[in-house]
Amino acid sequence: MPLLCFNANTTSYQTKQIEAAANVKNGDGERKGSGPKKKPVSRSIKVGLQFTVGRIGRYLRRGRYAQQVGTGTLVYMAIILENLAAESLINGESRQARRGGAGSPHK
Repeated sequence: MPLLCFNANTTSYQTKQIEAAANVKNGDGERKGSGPKKKPVSRSIKVGLQFTVGRIGRYLRRGRYAQQVGTGTLVYMAIILENLAAESLINGESRQARRGGAGSPHK
């Protein structure tokens, strides 16, 4: 509901600003007009990674490795770490297969 201004000098632009200020928040804490709040989606899910991008970012910021850490940097680092982990698992499995499986450790 727009607020009425009895000032004769108000323009339509000013009334729109008044309407926007009035519609900022509903008294119940709900957002007006946009429906229910959407569920947050993590950056790891957006990129399709198993490693958590937020955790890597937290470690980088708390470790004070740089003054600023960009979002792209975090995603790139998570991709690299995930690929390294996958390669080491593959190499470990192939090494196990060459040795003859999970037999006795002393041959």
